[in-house]
Amino acid sequence: GINIDFPEEVRIRDRSKPVVLFVGVEWEVKGGPELLAAFADVKKQLPAVELWIVGCKPAGLAPGVTCLGRVDRKRMAQLFAEASVLCVPSRIERASMVALDAAAHGLPVITTPHGAGSERVRDGLTGLLVDPQDTLGFSSAILHLLKNPDLAEEMGRAGRRMVEQDFTWSSVGSKIANRIRSKVHGLS
Repeated sequence: GINIDFPEEVRIRDRSKPVVLFVGVEWEVKGGPELLAAFADVKKQLPAVELWIVGCKPAGLAPGVTCLGRVDRKRMAQLFAEASVLCVPSRIERASMVALDAAAHGLPVITTPHGAGSERVRDGLTGLLVDPQDTLGFSSAILHLLKNPDLAEEMGRAGRRMVEQDFTWSSVGSKIANRIRSKVHGLS
């Protein structure tokens, strides 16, 4: 299940302010350097774009990049509501809870197909999956969603529905209970 209370509603995003959000404590493992390289390409094509980094404070960042460090849940919910897309190009992704939290807020997610990424993001439906070493693929994916805000909103809505159906604690609990019931009845 998701780490947050399921948001009651999703705010309408400001399309004139494109923001890429990165959330991760482990900068290298979460693909931070790859995202910075992709962001440099995106910035050339969309000068107004910003990158917000949450969870860590890497050094040597370019213009348009803001490090917020660790934030509380209330601030995180605000960031999910204000961002245009979540991008975490993880080299290794064990659970990808941030992808679910972002999707619950109606935010499309760009991540990698490794580990839990492909379980939490339905490629082309709730976000986009890109090979973790494909910097151009990440910049293309980010540009695609920023230049197509209707598509990004559609993916965000699909992600929110996915989380509500499959990843809230009530839905997870129901699945576990049904599985236990089927095993118990199967033994009778």
